[in-house]
Amino acid sequence: MMMSMSSLQIANMMFLELLIEFPIQHFI
Repeated sequence: MMMSMSSLQIANMMFLELLIEFPIQHFI
C-alpha cells in the first residue's frame, strides 16, 4: 500500500513538472 502510494505521488509530481516545464520551454 505504502509503496503504491509513493509511486503514485512520484508519478504525479513528474506529470506536474512536465506540465509546468513544457510550456515554459516553449515560451522562452
